Amino acid sequence: MNATKINLLRVKTFYDKELWKSMTKKTLILLALILTASFVISFLLLTRGQSWASDDFAAYIMQARSIVNGNMVEYVRLSTFTINETISSSIFYGSITYPWGFPLLLSPIYALFGPKMIALKLVCVFCYLFFLAGFFFLARTRLKDDQSLLVTACLAFNPILLQSIDQILSDIPFLFFSTLGIYLIETYRDKEQTVLEGIILGVTIFSAFFIRNNGVLLFAPLVISQFVLIQKSFSDKQKTLQALGRTIIPYVTFGALYLLQKSVFPGVPDSINQFSSASFSIAWSNLQYYFWLPSELFRGVFDLTPLYVIMIIFMAVSLIAKWKRNLSIYGYLFCTIMLYIIFPGIQGLRYIFPILPFIILFAMDGMQLSIQWLKKTYQEQALRVANSFWIGLLIFFLTTNCVLVFNNLAANRNIEGPYDKVSTDMFTFIRKNTPVNSVIIFFKPRVFRLLTDRNTFMTKRCDNLPEANYVVINTDIGTHNQVLPENITTCNPAVKLNPVYTDKPYIVYKIEKVS
Repeated sequence: MNATKINLLRVKTFYDKELWKSMTKKTLILLALILTASFVISFLLLTRGQSWASDDFAAYIMQARSIVNGNMVEYVRLSTFTINETISSSIFYGSITYPWGFPLLLSPIYALFGPKMIALKLVCVFCYLFFLAGFFFLARTRLKDDQSLLVTACLAFNPILLQSIDQILSDIPFLFFSTLGIYLIETYRDKEQTVLEGIILGVTIFSAFFIRNNGVLLFAPLVISQFVLIQKSFSDKQKTLQALGRTIIPYVTFGALYLLQKSVFPGVPDSINQFSSASFSIAWSNLQYYFWLPSELFRGVFDLTPLYVIMIIFMAVSLIAKWKRNLSIYGYLFCTIMLYIIFPGIQGLRYIFPILPFIILFAMDGMQLSIQWLKKTYQEQALRVANSFWIGLLIFFLTTNCVLVFNNLAANRNIEGPYDKVSTDMFTFIRKNTPVNSVIIFFKPRVFRLLTDRNTFMTKRCDNLPEANYVVINTDIGTHNQVLPENITTCNPAVKLNPVYTDKPYIVYKIEKVS
């Protein structure tokens, strides 16, 4: 029996006894050690706050709070004010609500600990551990156990991914559910699924969709895998009918859960209009950007971007040589990449997290295939070189993590952002000295509303000043999402601005209309 057949036999679901019997105790111990070490490092990298880079985290926390308090409709009303007022100032600023899946995961932690940042971040920590476990089992469908452990460790200790856990965002939970979905879909290739397995798959795809809308793209690899399975049984009419009957179970499960969530959670407005400005030139520019974006994974103490080129070469070997085996995964990768290519405007590395594990997986697979094609006299030496590559990468990751952990603990887990002392002092002033029905202009409106419970919007236009009672200016950021600090007091003669609070870099002005 060749290696390919052995790997095909390894496609088992988590609850299949044969899956666990096929692993040695040593493999399980090493996997547990990798997961434990990853947990320790990720926990040590957690900070007490968030950066100013994005205030999406504030929206997720407020949605979680609204679930706990039972006022989700009120949250949508307040968020509608913030987003619509910001859009009226010619700035697009996210969605009124995000899918409720991630806030639902946060809600039990919020109910127990309130808005404690490190406690809320533990949701992403554990989701990442679950992702690593799922990825390991997915890797075993194509690699030997030692190789699967090696690629899992590369993800477990990647400093860029571990630092992303410090952000209260939906990226890591989505990474877990999308990877788990791919693994379960892969089981369609080799055996007919039971009703229970079909239900679990439907729940997994819905969970990914409930956390991020593009989880619906998991239906692309599912359709491909189901087609392959049904094609195998075309010669037997009875088996074909049975296979067709089982194929609908994930869809029915997804549909039932979708209708249930629609009846419980306020609707999430679609953002299809954002694609209206898509064009070929934008798509071509985005394609080049996203092609090189994964290279950020290899930056740390040193910049090892050239390693990404090596991985792409061996990834191509695997993709071409095993195209039939990887067909369903291709469907998911293609749909995901196309989504971001045609989307006007580029997104950061976190948006392509679901793609990154497959770069690592297929690169390792391509290396192993290339070694097998060499003469036997060179294979052992080539294997040493390949192992040295991955071990060297692990050493680089671990070294970078040690530096990051030391710096984080030396700073007492503090980070410049809305939770630093000067910012919290300003937010405290607002809560204590402004009426609860005040409308305030701030460059990060969702953070401001989270920390002050005041209606807030963002603008760069002076003619919007009369629509608010106060404006808070950050003198360090210039015109970034705000009126230029030097012009704020004179740019609109219809209002008079009186400073009521100053603590660099913040100046709080009370807005009075000139009669």
